[in-house]
Amino acid sequence: METFPDYPPIYGGQGEVTPRVLVSPFGDNYSQRTGDGLNSLDETWPFTFNMLEPEEYDEIIAFLEAHGGYRAFLFTVPRQSTAKTWICPKWRPKPLPGGRGAVSVTFKRVYDL
Repeated sequence: METFPDYPPIYGGQGEVTPRVLVSPFGDNYSQRTGDGLNSLDETWPFTFNMLEPEEYDEIIAFLEAHGGYRAFLFTVPRQSTAKTWICPKWRPKPLPGGRGAVSVTFKRVYDL
């Protein structure tokens, strides 16, 4: 599995983790809860890679296009120590003056076999 190009994103992206929970309600307001499946955490992270040199910008765009929003890749979220498996279902390229560029991405964690 390929690893996302090693360029540090601009901090300020705030991840979102949403546990999937199954709830069985019973009488008298009792309920039972359990995680929905083995991998019950839905996790997304928005990042921006800013002030990229032309070759860095082109590399990131080519990587995202090659993965097409559905092929998984490895990426280590800043301040975490292990790479996880992600897809990038959407991105926003932004050419900047002087040939530089910025790319805003949204990574969604996946649990592939």
